[in-house]
Amino acid sequence: MAKTRRKIKHSTDSEWIHVKKSGIHNKGVFAFKNIPKGTEIVQYTGKKIRKKDSDARSKRDDKNGTIYLFEVNKHFYIDGADKGSDAIYINHGCKPNCETQIEDNEIWIVAMRRIKKGEELSYDYGFEPDVAIDCPCRCGHRNCRKFIVHADDFNKFKKILLKANRS
Repeated sequence: MAKTRRKIKHSTDSEWIHVKKSGIHNKGVFAFKNIPKGTEIVQYTGKKIRKKDSDARSKRDDKNGTIYLFEVNKHFYIDGADKGSDAIYINHGCKPNCETQIEDNEIWIVAMRRIKKGEELSYDYGFEPDVAIDCPCRCGHRNCRKFIVHADDFNKFKKILLKANRS
């Protein structure tokens, strides 16, 4: 039986970005021109799904190696693989140049500092320590945490990692 992959349709109305091959992971989002600090660069869009449906989608999508679910609040996620924008290609970075802001159930990628034309965009995915253990980081920053774990949770993560290595 052939493996089926969901077709991802993208639409982005951002004048700031374009997608191309990334040295971090597969595809990435790059600044098409200089982006001023504080700019709302692109909205993370897709189908709104209930949290209880997110596990089934995660398991299905993980078989393909990519999951585009973004938690909006304790009730629902945005599935960027379903009619999402090019924001799904923004990779994790341990020293990111962007952050996410959620307001009125909309997710925006915002420049934390001035981003130069041609620079790859990244934000901290902020995975919980128990999830991050299965998610190695490839950002390449000299202070890379080696896993996609939120900076604030890194000490807690190190304890989980140490315990896992002892097993």
